Amino acid sequence: MDHPGIAKVLDAGTTLTGRPYFVMDYVAGKPITVKVKNNSAKAMEFESTSLRVEKVVAAGSEGVVNVRALKPGRYEFYDDFNDKARGALTVQ
Repeated sequence: MDHPGIAKVLDAGTTLTGRPYFVMDYVAGKPITVKVKNNSAKAMEFESTSLRVEKVVAAGSEGVVNVRALKPGRYEFYDDFNDKARGALTVQ
């Protein structure tokens, strides 16, 4: 779909460990809402120092993280309760 109000999906697939991922178009300087789904049997904490956000998501539920408008750069995030759960948001 090509619409100025909808971000384009640029790439999607699975990692070597089987985790799904996707790459979306994002315009620097605009706020973004990230929906986090926790499929785990225990709580997780979406946290990022560079994004200045922190959200605890209960087991088997979803949470919404509102992120301020971002300048171009790389913003890392992680699950504070699980050292292996990490990712990054790259803004161009």
